[in-house]
This record gives sequence, C-alpha cells and structure tokens, in this order.
Amino acid sequence: MKNLLLTLLLLPALAAAKVPVEEDIVAKTSDPDSPFYYTSLMMRYNAGDETLTDEDYHYLYYATPTRRATNRWRRTPTWTSC
Repeated sequence: MKNLLLTLLLLPALAAAKVPVEEDIVAKTSDPDSPFYYTSLMMRYNAGDETLTDEDYHYLYYATPTRRATNRWRRTPTWTSC
C-alpha cells in the first residue's frame, strides 16, 4: 500500500523530468548567440543572479562536463622526464 501511494505521488515528478540530449546541450551552450551560452550562464550563476530559470540550470548542469576547462574528470598529462 505504501509503495502504491509513493508511486502515485512521484508519478507527476517523473513525467515532468526533462531528458538531456547531449547534442542539443553542446550546440546551445557553444553558440554565443544562444541564451544558454555556457559562459554567459556561468557568469550569471557566479554573480548570484536570482532570475536563472530551471531551464538555465538544466543547460548549465549538463553542459559543465562537456567543457574542457572545467572537466574535473579528464586525465592530465603525466610528465615522466624533464
């Protein structure tokens, strides 16, 4: 009974979830004329802009790993000799 109630409560949230499309995110965050340009979004975020929408946060969140400068998971070169 509890599982059914929980499922019914979470169903609207799952239906409203937006699935990220990597090609779309890369295209929109790389275009300087786009409202979702990564640099502009990050500057607004760092400035504490309270007008950022859920869609702005969506593009900012999913675009961060695609940015080479901010990708924390990329491998750095290992220098074996100088």
